[in-house]
Order: sequence, then structure tokens, then C-alpha cells
Amino acid sequence: MKIKPIFITLTFSFLAFMDNLTTIYALQAGAYETNPLVAWMFTNPINFIIGTTLKCILTGAIIYYTAKKPNITTWLFISIIAFLYLRAIMINILNAI
Repeated sequence: MKIKPIFITLTFSFLAFMDNLTTIYALQAGAYETNPLVAWMFTNPINFIIGTTLKCILTGAIIYYTAKKPNITTWLFISIIAFLYLRAIMINILNAI
């Protein structure tokens, strides 16, 4: 059974959104954001909406075009991105506790 690229795209866009959502909870719990671009994104609700939308669209586009031609390199690339997003989400959850 072949996995559809749109399913993978939506999954990774959801991971990108969850990364931003858990970052909000971590910041509210007292964590500090060291990435200046991400810190700027959380200064204003409009910046957050624009930044989150762009992050989800760019992640989805990269994954969609990568998943259209599946091979071992493609799956390795997708796995690395998944690991980085899941790692960021877990760190944010631990910081929010």
C-alpha cells in the first residue's frame, strides 16, 4: 500500500502547528525562547498567525514535493524532519510542566 503524499503533507503541517502551540505553553510556564525569529513570532498575535501559517505551508510544500518521488533518501529526509519536530514538541512539553 502506497502512502499518499497529501496525507504525509497534512501530518507534517499538523506537527509544525503543534510545535508552535506547545511553544506557547512552554513560554507561559516561564521558558525562554532563544531563536530570535521564533521569539519575534510570539511578540504579536498577528505575527504568530502569519508565522504559523507560513511554517505549515512551507513544511507541507517541502514534504509534498519530497514524498512524490519516494526512495530511501526521501524517507530518510522525511524521518529527520519528523524527528526534529517531535523532539521540539517533547522539549516544549517538558518545559511547560
